[in-house]
Amino acid sequence: MPNKCLKSSRDEFLKAVSNFNSSNSLASFVISNKNVSDTFNLSETLQTLNKKQHENTWTSLLSSTQGILRELEGGTGGANIDKESPSLPALFSKLHSVVSIVHAAVITLERIHPSLKEITFILHTLLISLPQSNREITDIIAKICIHWWKSDMTDKQRFYPNLISYLLIKSQLAKGSTVQLIKEIYSVRKGLLEMDLSEEQCVFMKPFFLKLFASRYQLLKHKECSKFLAFLFTIHPSFNLEFHLAILEVVPTAEKKVTELYGGVYFHAWKLSSGVCREKLEYACIQDLLYKGVLAHR
Repeated sequence: MPNKCLKSSRDEFLKAVSNFNSSNSLASFVISNKNVSDTFNLSETLQTLNKKQHENTWTSLLSSTQGILRELEGGTGGANIDKESPSLPALFSKLHSVVSIVHAAVITLERIHPSLKEITFILHTLLISLPQSNREITDIIAKICIHWWKSDMTDKQRFYPNLISYLLIKSQLAKGSTVQLIKEIYSVRKGLLEMDLSEEQCVFMKPFFLKLFASRYQLLKHKECSKFLAFLFTIHPSFNLEFHLAILEVVPTAEKKVTELYGGVYFHAWKLSSGVCREKLEYACIQDLLYKGVLAHR
């Protein structure tokens, strides 16, 4: 009986995929997948597809995704969403179905079909351009990109600029704690070392990083957050002095436990750094901090 139910669900799912261009026939499957009391499981269904069914599924969804993107852009082929389009709610609903299925596939399947890979690349371009009201969609896309990066999947570098930009912007817009966001950024931190941080597209990141250094105890008490601040001292020598100055703004009025945590940041940054970054850290930052400490003691 369970096998019959699974086969029936799979057949209905495949039929919904083939009809997806004309209606959001996949929405009910996405809802059922979230419902713990429902027997339908998206990951299990995707794992039972044979080679031909995978080919049909991802080729069809790629075509649908490309169509959604064209409609979102108002047929202009540009990178901006046409916010005046009356069809936006329906398009966003379909897009939510696509990202939910792609997320289930990426974290479940051992082999990624070329069309599924192309869908993922298209989706990652929407991380920055989608309106804030579609945070649920962009959050799922971010999870796809993070998994792709952490799993060391092919062409992961293509995701990184948009992914890190999205996570940084989200951390600044968050009304509550940003600890989980910083942990997510820390989990993909090595991508920063592969970016040319002197390029104009990367300069905007610096203010976000500077704000983290002034966050005091709220972030510093968490291991990953403290380690991330230490890591930032190693990404580009031109950033070091500004990070150091941001800390100096906090230290004079900070409690002892906070200054000790900042001390840990400098120490771990020194251990991680090398070359020009270490030299800058030693002479422009740590020695300056010690000098100011001596003067303050007097």
